[in-house]
Amino acid sequence: MLIEGLFNAAIHFDLHRLPELFCGFDRKPGQAPAHYPSACAP
Repeated sequence: MLIEGLFNAAIHFDLHRLPELFCGFDRKPGQAPAHYPSACAP
């Protein structure tokens, strides 16, 4: 379940690469995860 969630999040980020941190706010199906403002992105 954790890996599935990470995979589903990765499809919304540039080049499918996860940033070091993204927010864990509730979201509706189909919405992208929220970027954490001060997180470094690859």
